[in-house]
Amino acid sequence: MTADNEDLRSLIERGAELTSGYLRAGPGSTAGRPLLDEAITVLERAYGRIEPGETVRGQVAGQMGWLYGVRHLAHGGDPKDRTTAMHLLDESLLSPNPTPVLAAASKIILGQLLLAGATAAMSSPDAMMRMMRGGSQIDVSAADRAIILFREVADGPPISAETTSSARAMLTVAEALRGMLGGPGGMDLSKLGQALTAMQTLQQQMGGRGAGPVPPPMPDLSRLIPQQTAGPSPAYAERPEPDVRFDPGLVAVVAGPIPGDGPPPRPRPAPIPAPSAAELRTHLESQDSLTVDDRVALAAAAAEAPGSQPTDHLALAAALIARHHADGAGGWTDGPDDLQTAADRLDRIAPDLPDMTAEEVARALHIAAQLPGQAHLEQAFAEVATVMREAGIATLVYPGAALDAATGRLEPVSADARWSGRIAAVTPVRGDAAISHVRSAAQLVALIRRGRRPITEKAVFVANPRGDRETATMDALRLRRAFHPQSTGLGRTVEQHHGDGTPDEVKACLNAGLLHLGCGITGTGALELVGHTTLTPAEIAEPSTPDTPGGVAILPPDPAALTLLADALLNRGFSAVIGFAVPVPDRLASVIYWMLHTALVDDGASPAEAVAAVRAWLQDPHREPPELLSTEYRAVTETIDPAAPAYADALTCRGL
Repeated sequence: MTADNEDLRSLIERGAELTSGYLRAGPGSTAGRPLLDEAITVLERAYGRIEPGETVRGQVAGQMGWLYGVRHLAHGGDPKDRTTAMHLLDESLLSPNPTPVLAAASKIILGQLLLAGATAAMSSPDAMMRMMRGGSQIDVSAADRAIILFREVADGPPISAETTSSARAMLTVAEALRGMLGGPGGMDLSKLGQALTAMQTLQQQMGGRGAGPVPPPMPDLSRLIPQQTAGPSPAYAERPEPDVRFDPGLVAVVAGPIPGDGPPPRPRPAPIPAPSAAELRTHLESQDSLTVDDRVALAAAAAEAPGSQPTDHLALAAALIARHHADGAGGWTDGPDDLQTAADRLDRIAPDLPDMTAEEVARALHIAAQLPGQAHLEQAFAEVATVMREAGIATLVYPGAALDAATGRLEPVSADARWSGRIAAVTPVRGDAAISHVRSAAQLVALIRRGRRPITEKAVFVANPRGDRETATMDALRLRRAFHPQSTGLGRTVEQHHGDGTPDEVKACLNAGLLHLGCGITGTGALELVGHTTLTPAEIAEPSTPDTPGGVAILPPDPAALTLLADALLNRGFSAVIGFAVPVPDRLASVIYWMLHTALVDDGASPAEAVAAVRAWLQDPHREPPELLSTEYRAVTETIDPAAPAYADALTCRGL
């Protein structure tokens, strides 16, 4: 056995000793926390030295996931601990031939983490009330999976009486919580008592030990039930007496000594601060029984309160229109009527429309449609239309409307309209157009003015830095040979290797003309880089040098990458991010990448035009296979239909 193996074994044994010390100190105790933290640190070092595929990797992943889970549940750890724990526990359970004891412990702790996530939304009485009314839905899939995990341990081969008992107790709690969370309109209040009873029973069975091999306690739902206040309403409570100290010189005493000091003053309650716009907004959205006059008054208060937003003025305009119709559309004779006031509110927030989301702009247009001739929203998009014409973009599509760059007008459009040519969109659209998906009109203007660097200027490939994505290595090898012979290679690139793919190396390349990412993505959108390192979206989004043309980023075939990373890369300074809206098999993604780089490099197409060209090629029943990739293309098409809508429409361009 080599010295390196000896060192690895020492690290694993040291982690086990620290874990035992933590359990002896008492799970959840302050004295045991340093031992828990050190155990995680030691095992992280061991984990980073184990190559994927080695049997011991799954065991170490399971031990680390257990520790991270305990730190999150028993010590109120950072939410990142929960994400990391679930990732490691899933890896352990998917590893070949995990030991029965480790598998059972992993399933129990993973089930508790899933339940913790399912109940996280119930963080306040207000949140509970919204869910009871169906205003905020809970994803019950986490509770369903927790039930499956606990049942596998409870009904599976016996590990120990304690483990089986713990799994059954946790199963009872999970099923009760599932019944409570899964009502047709949100939470089922009738099942809340069952959930509380199940948890109280579990706490009695635990006797302070925790649930089986996992010590953390379950969340206490009783604290989320709004407490009823006894006594008179604060509005009618007795007013406090003035805070005036006792002055013995003003008191006539018939007999006895004059007191040296008077009684202590009555405590004066702190002044109640004025409600913020956010508080008023929440109340307005959560109350369905308000009269039309109360709704106008509350919306007006939110629009003028500290922290108000343009959406508050939209809510006020909608409330004013509703009151106008409730009054019989007769108008007022002693001042501006509700429709005129609503139009004034729209005019007030019109300059903010380019920064607003698709849903908010659609709401403003809907309100404006009820105020013919009284709102002037199109003036806010004059600069947007000018910049679009200069960039050759004909239309900016919103839900139900589109900005015509030629006329500067917002025209109504059908939801099933099909588009062609060069357009931008803040909402999903259909057709064979070259589409630039943007968050808002303001982002579109910013990206147009940013410009774009040449694709071949500093091309960078990050390929398979953890050794778990061999397809990415082959993609980088072929694409670099054919299209980017002078590119930088980070990770396992076979040829022209310039670095292992550390966070610092990748961060230094975030000003590339082309950045092709062939690495894993965590549940929070972080890049999985060499060893156990990551680069988070927040670290990626740190802005680069201003007024610098942006590059193009190409993401792995994982829809989570597009959802979690696109905005971070655009904020960093990239002008376009190309990714997949739905999962695509790696083998098909390799062919798509080849056609994409062909369009970008050989044809000189813009990112949006290149994406449109690839989508058209996939949908063409008479498409010709790539000349240099014909063998692999034919192997793919034997089992996969590239023209299937799920694949042909997957590639998407965010930005220009």
